[in-house]
Amino acid sequence: MLQRGLLLALLILVTSVPCRAKTLVVAGKISSEVTVTQQVTFGVEEKLSELIYRFPLPAAIKVASLNQRLTDHRLKFDPQPDSVKDETDDYGNSYKVVTWRKLAGDARATIVYTTAIDATLAPVKTRAPFPVGQVPEDVRLFLKPTKQVQATDPEVVKKAAELTADAANQGEAVDAVINFVADHIRYETPPKSYDALYGLSTGTGNCQNYAHLACALLRASGIPARVAVGLTLKDKWKIPLDNRGSSLVQGMGEGLHAWIEVWFPGLGWLPCDPQQSKQFTSTRHIKYAHGLECGEIGTSWRAAPVLPRYSASISSNYSRDLVDLNLKGSGSEPRGYMASFEMIAAAPEVAVVTAPAPLPVPVALPVPVPSLPSLPKPEPKREGKQTPKPEPKPEPKLEPKPEPKLPSKPVAKPKLPPKPAPKAPVKEAKSELPKPEPQPAPLPKLEPKPLEKEPAPAPAKPAPKPKKKKPSGPPPVEPDAAGRVIFGNTHFPANLDFYTNSGNRGEASLERETAEYATSSSVYAQAFVLDRPLRLEQVSLAMRKFGGDGTVYLDIVADEDGKPGLTRGVRSRPVYLENVKRLPGYGWLDFAVAPDAEPFLPGKYWVVLRRSGEAILNWYYTPGKPYSGPDDTRSTARGWQWEDILTYDFVFKVTGRVPR
Repeated sequence: MLQRGLLLALLILVTSVPCRAKTLVVAGKISSEVTVTQQVTFGVEEKLSELIYRFPLPAAIKVASLNQRLTDHRLKFDPQPDSVKDETDDYGNSYKVVTWRKLAGDARATIVYTTAIDATLAPVKTRAPFPVGQVPEDVRLFLKPTKQVQATDPEVVKKAAELTADAANQGEAVDAVINFVADHIRYETPPKSYDALYGLSTGTGNCQNYAHLACALLRASGIPARVAVGLTLKDKWKIPLDNRGSSLVQGMGEGLHAWIEVWFPGLGWLPCDPQQSKQFTSTRHIKYAHGLECGEIGTSWRAAPVLPRYSASISSNYSRDLVDLNLKGSGSEPRGYMASFEMIAAAPEVAVVTAPAPLPVPVALPVPVPSLPSLPKPEPKREGKQTPKPEPKPEPKLEPKPEPKLPSKPVAKPKLPPKPAPKAPVKEAKSELPKPEPQPAPLPKLEPKPLEKEPAPAPAKPAPKPKKKKPSGPPPVEPDAAGRVIFGNTHFPANLDFYTNSGNRGEASLERETAEYATSSSVYAQAFVLDRPLRLEQVSLAMRKFGGDGTVYLDIVADEDGKPGLTRGVRSRPVYLENVKRLPGYGWLDFAVAPDAEPFLPGKYWVVLRRSGEAILNWYYTPGKPYSGPDDTRSTARGWQWEDILTYDFVFKVTGRVPR
């Protein structure tokens, strides 16, 4: 294992990644050219004396890991505005400012632009020390606290010091902060507040809370950090996990989004999304603007005497889309998967300390031989003024010692303990539905396997007492007085508001719809765990109907080697699309389990959504892994291999009773 000399832990060269590896160190390139069309409508119900619409265009970026450029843009308005002006704010962001006067009807804007984005993920060396040394004057601005980024609050300062106490360089400090934010905040939207302290104190929030908390902790540590806002697109990209076709599927949902940029000496402002990636963002992120916090750098409008209704739609088309990545290694944090490239902490320049006469004169640290895994951490100097030592003669360039080459054969998973004797079988729920395509083998009687606990197996006990909350997953749920148990990943917004109004000013919300078209060519599954026997009554999914016909139903199957099993499970009763109401947003869709089914024993199970006909339904998900383990949401295009690991948890609810 490489130690502190390599930031972000390029731990081992692998041909397949073991389950529950979190930070994936990747190399390669993602290169895209995409045309985005935004249709914006202001619904005018009362004559307006003035309407001013201000929106950013994609920014120009050129740093070590990312190159973004605007290649074309076209604007169309109806009716024609009185003026269209260009504006640049104090941070250098570019905006269009459109003004209509004496507006009696609806106003529409069509914004079309083409952006080329290249993310190059190659090893990068940095000499950035920690604590950070001298910061340029124009960068020091992004060390300041703000109303939303409370970098000088005592709780923020305390947490920042705790997280970075063992950091040997800036990269390690940044890594510690990002891992904490990714694990600490459970995605919920809309939050009651968007600031850093709210995210720190409640452990909940949306992308703004992620960005504001990360910036607050970094600034409290003396590391310049700024908020970036822009657009994320619905198109997925994949990181290959082995040579058998398994992949980690990265996706963010389509809509406005916030992330951060961190300043590194010699590298500039590297983008980082605490919900997905470190030191880079993918070609599904289009940056618009940056600032001290999210306010005032997004899309906004003003009107008199009243504000009009706002609506917007987004579509995108890729004319070029290359994803060529390979996996170099993995790290153990955070809880869910994130992606990073290799950042190597090069030897910092050694400083000479002017000290009183009795103290020995410091000497330069020796350059380690290639076989050493890292450079020793210099002892802090507590006395005297530090001045830079003249630059020594260049040492021969050291390349990391190559890791031993592993055999091409995929890494085998550890063998599971032998199955216990089968318990009382569960009767299979009858169904007259046509079989899905591809159709797995008929589901025989259920013989659940005992729960494989994480991180170490524990002896199974009847009716175990509730345990403390684990780092991954929710705590056990106690039954109510009637013996009923309800649990799952149950939080979702019935409706999303994509704008906010305050006085005569409106602002586009940094919100996006996070849902999967779950009745497409792929099949989707979400895992859950029972810590006691349970007689299942129903499983509910947060869904939205768009149309189609036929039915949807669930297979509830026992786990086999970390994936949905093929042979042991029950099937829910079907839900006919004609009986599903159309909602403006998302609501619970209930799937009943046969009442004569035998209790499910403690263990891990999967909810698999299947269909007949041409049902069109979206299944809402929560970004990150607030409920399950990192590998416990999967999809497959081939019906049974479950080759894709997803980076989110579906919203679901299990209802049952404890057997008497």
